[in-house]
Formats: sequence, structure tokens, C-alpha cells
Amino acid sequence: MIDTIKALIHQNDLCVLATTGDGGPHTSLMAYSYSSDCSEIYLVTSRETQKYRNICRTPQVSLMVDTRNKDDRPNICALTISGSAIEMGHAEKVEGVRRQMLARHPQLSGLIDQPDLAWICVRVNAFQLLDGVNRSYHVRMTEAGKQL
Repeated sequence: MIDTIKALIHQNDLCVLATTGDGGPHTSLMAYSYSSDCSEIYLVTSRETQKYRNICRTPQVSLMVDTRNKDDRPNICALTISGSAIEMGHAEKVEGVRRQMLARHPQLSGLIDQPDLAWICVRVNAFQLLDGVNRSYHVRMTEAGKQL
């Protein structure tokens, strides 16, 4: 099942980020990139956003990656990724993720060149894959990013 999950992450490039703040849940459409083993998902945002403030207060987040297509709804796959979000501080890792993000999302060059950005790493705790309308699979991860 983990290979199917990784393929879904590799084949898509947008997700919905769900955070929690004082006002309740907040969702944002986000471009993403990922580590080679998909144990980390990378996002970038301005520090002036609600999602950033929410992550600072409550680092537990959820991401959704899906294959929605109006013409093929019975075969939709939806992947929920649960994890903890932290701002990356290591300059070398940020630069690697920045290059990866630009390669996957060249349309973000104007955003990525702005000052005061937060590079976010979501460390994956669990995956839930909905495959079609009635097949659901759960995969929990260890601290080391391996499947339990």
C-alpha cells in the first residue's frame, strides 16, 4: 500500500492544507514537494498568513492529495496525510527544498523570491488512503519515517 501512497504523492503537485486556529479550522490550497521517501512534505508560505500563524500555535496539520476528476468519480483516490508542521531553519536544507519547489512549480518563482517566507516541513505521522468510494487503508509511520 505504501507504494500506491508514494505514487499518488509523486503524481500530484497540489494539496489542501488544514490547520487549526483560534477561529477554528482553516484550509489552504498549496503547492508542495516532498522527501525521497515521502516521510516529509514541504510547503512555503508568507509569515503574514493565517496558515502560518495557525501552524505556530498548533503544529498538527492535515494535508489532502486527490485525483478528483468529474468524469471518473467512482475511481477517485484521496490521500489524507497527518503530521506535525515545523518551520525549517537549516539554510542548506531550505535551499535544497527551494530548488526542488522551483523545479516542480516554476509558476511560484515570484513568491519564492520574496523576503520573509516560511519553509514548512510536515513530518508525516500517518496516511489514510481512500481508493474508490468504499476502500480505505491506514498506514502509521514511526519516528524514523518508516511504516509501522
